[in-house]
Amino acid sequence: MTVSPSSNLLQIRLEDETPRGRKIEISADFVVLNVGIEPTDIQELLRTLATPVGNGGFLQEVHPKQKPVESQMEGIFIAGVARAPMNIQECVMATMAAASKATNILTKEEIEFSPFVAKVDYHKCTRTGRCVEECEYNAITLHNTSEGKTKAVIGPSLCSGCGACVPVCPNRAMILQECDLGQIEAQIEGMIKGV
Repeated sequence: MTVSPSSNLLQIRLEDETPRGRKIEISADFVVLNVGIEPTDIQELLRTLATPVGNGGFLQEVHPKQKPVESQMEGIFIAGVARAPMNIQECVMATMAAASKATNILTKEEIEFSPFVAKVDYHKCTRTGRCVEECEYNAITLHNTSEGKTKAVIGPSLCSGCGACVPVCPNRAMILQECDLGQIEAQIEGMIKGV
Protein backbone atom coordinates (compact mmCIF):
# COMPACT_ATOMS: atom_id res chain seq x y z
CA MET A 1 0.00 0.00 0.00
CA THR A 2 1.44 3.40 -1.02
CA VAL A 3 0.17 6.97 -1.22
CA SER A 4 -0.03 8.55 -4.68
CA PRO A 5 1.76 11.94 -4.56
CA SER A 6 -0.46 13.46 -7.26
CA SER A 7 -3.89 12.55 -5.84
CA ASN A 8 -3.16 11.82 -2.16
CA LEU A 9 -5.12 8.54 -2.60
CA LEU A 10 -3.97 5.21 -1.25
CA GLN A 11 -2.76 2.87 -3.97
CA ILE A 12 -3.47 -0.71 -2.97
CA ARG A 13 -1.86 -3.55 -4.87
CA LEU A 14 -3.01 -7.09 -4.29
CA GLU A 15 -2.84 -10.43 -5.97
CA ASP A 16 -5.78 -12.68 -6.69
CA GLU A 17 -5.10 -16.07 -5.05
CA THR A 18 -7.33 -17.99 -7.45
CA PRO A 19 -5.71 -20.02 -10.26
CA ARG A 20 -5.94 -16.96 -12.53
CA GLY A 21 -3.50 -15.09 -10.27
CA ARG A 22 -4.36 -11.59 -11.50
CA LYS A 23 -2.71 -8.54 -9.97
CA ILE A 24 -5.18 -5.86 -8.95
CA GLU A 25 -4.54 -2.19 -8.19
CA ILE A 26 -7.14 0.00 -6.47
CA SER A 27 -7.14 3.69 -5.55
CA ALA A 28 -8.99 4.47 -2.31
CA ASP A 29 -9.60 7.37 0.08
CA PHE A 30 -9.98 5.10 3.09
CA VAL A 31 -9.08 1.46 3.77
CA VAL A 32 -10.50 -0.74 6.53
CA LEU A 33 -8.88 -4.10 7.15
CA ASN A 34 -11.15 -6.84 8.42
CA VAL A 35 -10.42 -10.33 9.67
CA GLY A 36 -11.89 -13.03 7.46
CA ILE A 37 -14.60 -15.25 8.96
CA GLU A 38 -14.74 -18.97 8.31
CA PRO A 39 -17.53 -21.26 9.53
CA THR A 40 -16.72 -23.92 12.10
CA ASP A 41 -17.13 -27.60 11.31
CA ILE A 42 -20.81 -28.40 11.90
CA GLN A 43 -21.21 -31.65 9.95
CA GLU A 44 -23.05 -33.41 12.79
CA LEU A 45 -25.43 -30.47 13.19
CA LEU A 46 -26.04 -30.47 9.42
CA ARG A 47 -26.99 -34.16 9.52
CA THR A 48 -29.43 -33.48 12.35
CA LEU A 49 -31.04 -30.37 10.88
CA ALA A 50 -30.85 -31.38 7.21
CA THR A 51 -30.06 -27.78 6.31
CA PRO A 52 -28.13 -27.08 3.10
CA VAL A 53 -24.83 -25.22 3.09
CA GLY A 54 -24.33 -22.23 0.82
CA ASN A 55 -21.32 -20.25 -0.34
CA GLY A 56 -18.29 -20.42 1.90
CA GLY A 57 -19.70 -23.22 4.07
CA PHE A 58 -22.31 -21.08 5.85
CA LEU A 59 -25.91 -22.26 6.37
CA GLN A 60 -28.19 -21.39 3.46
CA GLU A 61 -31.47 -19.57 3.85
CA VAL A 62 -34.55 -20.29 1.73
CA HIS A 63 -34.34 -16.94 -0.08
CA PRO A 64 -31.98 -14.06 0.79
CA LYS A 65 -34.66 -11.36 0.32
CA GLN A 66 -38.01 -13.04 1.00
CA LYS A 67 -37.07 -15.50 3.77
CA PRO A 68 -33.60 -14.47 4.98
CA VAL A 69 -33.67 -16.31 8.33
CA GLU A 70 -35.68 -19.41 7.38
CA SER A 71 -34.05 -22.72 6.52
CA GLN A 72 -35.57 -25.29 4.21
CA MET A 73 -36.69 -27.25 7.25
CA GLU A 74 -39.84 -25.83 8.83
CA GLY A 75 -39.21 -24.30 12.25
CA ILE A 76 -35.41 -24.04 11.93
CA PHE A 77 -34.15 -20.46 11.66
CA ILE A 78 -30.69 -19.17 10.76
CA ALA A 79 -29.33 -15.97 12.28
CA GLY A 80 -26.09 -14.04 12.58
CA VAL A 81 -22.80 -15.35 11.27
CA ALA A 82 -24.24 -18.85 10.89
CA ARG A 83 -25.67 -17.51 7.62
CA ALA A 84 -22.80 -15.32 6.41
CA PRO A 85 -20.12 -12.92 7.67
CA MET A 86 -21.90 -9.81 8.98
CA ASN A 87 -21.40 -6.92 11.35
CA ILE A 88 -22.99 -6.60 14.80
CA GLN A 89 -25.96 -4.55 13.58
CA GLU A 90 -26.78 -7.12 10.89
CA CYS A 91 -26.41 -9.95 13.45
CA VAL A 92 -28.83 -8.24 15.84
CA MET A 93 -31.38 -7.64 13.06
CA ALA A 94 -31.18 -11.26 11.86
CA THR A 95 -31.47 -12.57 15.42
CA MET A 96 -34.53 -10.42 16.09
CA ALA A 97 -36.13 -11.66 12.86
CA ALA A 98 -35.41 -15.31 13.77
CA ALA A 99 -36.76 -14.79 17.30
CA SER A 100 -39.92 -13.23 15.87
CA LYS A 101 -40.44 -16.18 13.51
CA ALA A 102 -39.88 -18.67 16.34
CA THR A 103 -42.30 -16.76 18.60
CA ASN A 104 -45.00 -17.03 15.92
CA ILE A 105 -44.69 -20.81 16.03
CA LEU A 106 -44.32 -21.20 19.80
CA THR A 107 -47.33 -19.05 20.70
CA LYS A 108 -49.80 -21.13 18.65
CA GLU A 109 -52.12 -23.51 20.46
CA GLU A 110 -51.65 -26.15 17.76
CA ILE A 111 -49.13 -26.58 14.98
CA GLU A 112 -50.49 -27.75 11.65
CA PHE A 113 -48.43 -30.07 9.50
CA SER A 114 -48.78 -30.38 5.78
CA PRO A 115 -51.02 -33.28 4.73
CA PHE A 116 -48.70 -33.90 1.78
CA VAL A 117 -46.19 -36.12 3.56
CA ALA A 118 -44.86 -39.53 2.61
CA LYS A 119 -46.16 -42.77 4.06
CA VAL A 120 -45.07 -46.39 3.78
CA ASP A 121 -47.10 -49.26 2.38
CA TYR A 122 -45.74 -52.01 4.65
CA HIS A 123 -47.15 -54.78 2.42
CA LYS A 124 -44.85 -53.68 -0.41
CA CYS A 125 -41.84 -52.54 1.64
CA THR A 126 -38.82 -54.88 1.54
CA ARG A 127 -36.72 -52.52 3.69
CA THR A 128 -34.02 -51.71 1.12
CA GLY A 129 -33.19 -48.45 2.89
CA ARG A 130 -33.04 -46.51 -0.38
CA CYS A 131 -35.65 -44.07 0.95
CA VAL A 132 -33.52 -43.38 4.03
CA GLU A 133 -30.49 -42.60 1.86
CA GLU A 134 -32.50 -40.28 -0.40
CA CYS A 135 -34.29 -38.26 2.30
CA GLU A 136 -32.51 -34.92 2.79
CA TYR A 137 -34.60 -34.11 5.87
CA ASN A 138 -33.73 -37.23 7.91
CA ALA A 139 -37.46 -37.89 8.14
CA ILE A 140 -37.19 -41.64 7.42
CA THR A 141 -35.55 -44.12 9.75
CA LEU A 142 -35.43 -47.91 9.92
CA HIS A 143 -36.76 -49.48 13.13
CA ASN A 144 -36.88 -53.06 14.40
CA THR A 145 -40.34 -54.33 15.30
CA SER A 146 -41.22 -56.68 18.15
CA GLU A 147 -41.43 -59.50 15.55
CA GLY A 148 -37.77 -58.94 14.65
CA LYS A 149 -38.52 -57.29 11.31
CA THR A 150 -37.22 -53.92 10.15
CA LYS A 151 -39.61 -51.27 8.94
CA ALA A 152 -39.24 -47.77 7.55
CA VAL A 153 -40.84 -45.13 9.74
CA ILE A 154 -41.57 -41.58 8.61
CA GLY A 155 -41.61 -38.68 11.07
CA PRO A 156 -44.47 -36.51 9.75
CA SER A 157 -43.13 -33.40 11.48
CA LEU A 158 -39.79 -33.83 9.67
CA CYS A 159 -41.15 -34.80 6.25
CA SER A 160 -41.33 -31.87 3.85
CA GLY A 161 -43.43 -33.75 1.30
CA CYS A 162 -40.75 -33.32 -1.37
CA GLY A 163 -41.40 -36.84 -2.70
CA ALA A 164 -37.71 -37.70 -3.26
CA CYS A 165 -38.21 -41.05 -1.52
CA VAL A 166 -41.04 -42.15 -3.84
CA PRO A 167 -39.18 -42.80 -7.12
CA VAL A 168 -36.17 -44.53 -5.49
CA CYS A 169 -38.26 -47.27 -3.88
CA PRO A 170 -37.95 -50.35 -6.13
CA ASN A 171 -41.25 -51.78 -4.82
CA ARG A 172 -43.32 -48.58 -4.92
CA ALA A 173 -43.85 -48.83 -1.17
CA MET A 174 -43.34 -45.09 -0.60
CA ILE A 175 -46.45 -43.02 -1.24
CA LEU A 176 -46.87 -39.26 -1.13
CA GLN A 177 -50.24 -38.76 0.57
CA GLU A 178 -52.89 -37.03 -1.52
CA CYS A 179 -50.70 -37.56 -4.59
CA ASP A 180 -49.76 -41.19 -5.21
CA LEU A 181 -47.89 -42.57 -8.22
CA GLY A 182 -51.10 -43.73 -9.90
CA GLN A 183 -52.48 -40.19 -9.81
CA ILE A 184 -49.23 -38.74 -11.19
CA GLU A 185 -49.10 -41.33 -13.99
CA ALA A 186 -52.75 -40.57 -14.87
CA GLN A 187 -51.92 -36.84 -15.05
CA ILE A 188 -48.96 -37.53 -17.35
CA GLU A 189 -51.05 -39.78 -19.59
CA GLY A 190 -53.78 -37.12 -19.72
CA MET A 191 -51.24 -34.46 -20.75
CA ILE A 192 -49.76 -36.74 -23.44
CA LYS A 193 -53.21 -37.55 -24.86
CA GLY A 194 -54.14 -33.88 -24.84
CA VAL A 195 -51.09 -32.88 -26.89
